[in-house]
Amino acid sequence: MNKKDLKQPETPINLNIYQKLQKIQSEIKELIRTEENKFQKYFFFNELQILQLLKPLLKNNNLVILLSDDTTQPFIHEKDGKEHFIKYLKRLEIIDTEIPENRLLFNFWACGSNVDLAKAKGSTETYAIKYMLSKFFLIPVKDEADPDYKDHKNTEEKDKVKEILTAKRDLSVPITSTITNIIEKMDKNKNKYLLLLTDNLDNNIFVFDYRVEINRWPELIKGKTYIFHLEESNNNLLTLLDFQESN
Repeated sequence: MNKKDLKQPETPINLNIYQKLQKIQSEIKELIRTEENKFQKYFFFNELQILQLLKPLLKNNNLVILLSDDTTQPFIHEKDGKEHFIKYLKRLEIIDTEIPENRLLFNFWACGSNVDLAKAKGSTETYAIKYMLSKFFLIPVKDEADPDYKDHKNTEEKDKVKEILTAKRDLSVPITSTITNIIEKMDKNKNKYLLLLTDNLDNNIFVFDYRVEINRWPELIKGKTYIFHLEESNNNLLTLLDFQESN
């Protein structure tokens, strides 16, 4: 037998941590919003769906994710009436188990509110982690209502749901909302800002004077409907850029 005909054993390729992450980002499958919020009439994905997609890929690439609270920043807890508002820093560490010295560290903010303090912490934690992981690993997200996903469910009702979802998430399009509450706040540097609670957005809208001049703040009135121009940060905070009253 000719030596050339002998199949040489394949040499294993040692990927660095960045190549492993790139591999996971290219291989991970899409998320489908199958969970329904019947009160606000929109679909969402849960934390379990992300973990089911991500854990096998992490295992195959010998990567481990560690999540913890970052105590270098204070845990902020404020109460307005019955509502608890919290904000704290999370820590995401990715470790290459083949070479444990190779690791990456990221921080992201968790923000949320609830009338029950324990539920405020729990829901804020879940929300922040699932969106951090979905954005970090570039996981494509689809709606069960999308006709491209299920053609046989392409009904008028599903199209209406899709329009609601698009309006809520596509911030290139102004969003029409009614203000249900306005809360005046002050950060640790004594700078004033507003929190707007609305009838159709999960996240509160932050109003800062470097985005909207403070002399326009009195134009924002509880119970009135506005057309909001918003910007979403990497940690899912909604910031008001401009507004006008809806006719």
